[in-house]
Amino acid sequence: MTSPIFLHMLGIPGAGKTTFLNILEANWTGADKPYLLGFDQVMQAMPDYQAEPDKIKAFEMFELPAREKGYQILETLIAEKQSLFFDNGGSAASHLEILTRAKESGYTIILVSIATPITIAQRHVDQRSIIEGRHTPMTYLEDRAQKISALIADYRALTPHFYEITNDGLNMSDFEKSCYNLAQELTLKFGKQAA
Repeated sequence: MTSPIFLHMLGIPGAGKTTFLNILEANWTGADKPYLLGFDQVMQAMPDYQAEPDKIKAFEMFELPAREKGYQILETLIAEKQSLFFDNGGSAASHLEILTRAKESGYTIILVSIATPITIAQRHVDQRSIIEGRHTPMTYLEDRAQKISALIADYRALTPHFYEITNDGLNMSDFEKSCYNLAQELTLKFGKQAA
């Protein structure tokens, strides 16, 4: 029996984590696609969040309940040994514990870090707010960047499957090509394993 995979993203809001995962998911050729879990997606699926027209207020009201629900889903997926793609920045030190437990229970851990300057991420967050109506407080960017920076060495030590992509914001098609190339590499390396 093959071991399930747990692919965890790392990066600040607006870095391009969801862009990468959308490309990976679209190109994944394993027999079974890993479950895609993201707390933003959990929040956006909440009927009360959808019903609130003020997205800043909606974010303030539903960010924590969505996060709690997301962690419940994550724990269920791990208990069921489901392969998963986790669309999360990795700024919480508790994720090292989650990944260590998953590794000990037989998961292959894959980490994909997207390095993005804060000024570029701010632009992406602004665009996302306008286009998608999805609010992210700008204060999160610097805070999350510092937290991830403090944890990155521990993440690297956790698995030999650590990958990094740079999104300098200068050329979106170059970033998407980098995402596509890594998605192809991961699919070839781990696609059959996740089945």
